[in-house]
Amino acid sequence: GSAVSPYMHYVDRKAEIEQVMNVIDINTFCLPTQAKHIITKYNLPKDKCATIGFPLDFSKYEKYKKPKKKKIVVGGHIGPERQFYLATYLLKDLIPEYEVVFSIVEKPNCVTGKWSSFYDLQRFIDMGFRFVLHPDQEGFYQELSDASHVFTCSLGDVISISIVEGYLCGCYPVVPWIENYWPMFSDYISTGYDSFCKQSVEEHVRRKDESIGLVVNLDWFTPSSVGKRLLAVLGE
Repeated sequence: GSAVSPYMHYVDRKAEIEQVMNVIDINTFCLPTQAKHIITKYNLPKDKCATIGFPLDFSKYEKYKKPKKKKIVVGGHIGPERQFYLATYLLKDLIPEYEVVFSIVEKPNCVTGKWSSFYDLQRFIDMGFRFVLHPDQEGFYQELSDASHVFTCSLGDVISISIVEGYLCGCYPVVPWIENYWPMFSDYISTGYDSFCKQSVEEHVRRKDESIGLVVNLDWFTPSSVGKRLLAVLGE
């Protein structure tokens, strides 16, 4: 994340500026649009910056590719930037055709540790949503294992690793189509729903099994590719 994004309320901008300007020798970025925005905002010298990606161990997700059912998983936490209320509005009429699960990772004594208590979740349970709280990522992967879709309407993301992980677990990514801004799904996903249109979300979910030209560019997340780009930056 970065305080350059207006939606990332939890990032200390003064501390970030100090780090990128005076502490870090080489600023590495996950995606091209992220690099562009941060370099421009902080006026960073380009010889101190490089876009290399974010490495993931693809093999760890293989065991979660189980037979799928009509199930939509919303991952991460439900802080304000994740737009919990909007997510429930966009997904509510897909129930009961689809099981809709908020898989919430919350850690004690952490900024994400209390956000689920800000909402009266019972009201949404009564609507048909399901909530599963986990202290770590393993519970999230278990939810993804039999899910057909992974969903977000978050504005507070850069690359949203939960979406990439969902895809690697065999889920179809349902993300907002936003170009040249935050979040940056268009840097690696070829299609998304109209932001933030309920009808478009529903059509995108139901068209999952049709050929709509979805392409997910995993090169930004392949360890060998990320490693080569990093080594090139280091001059080795």
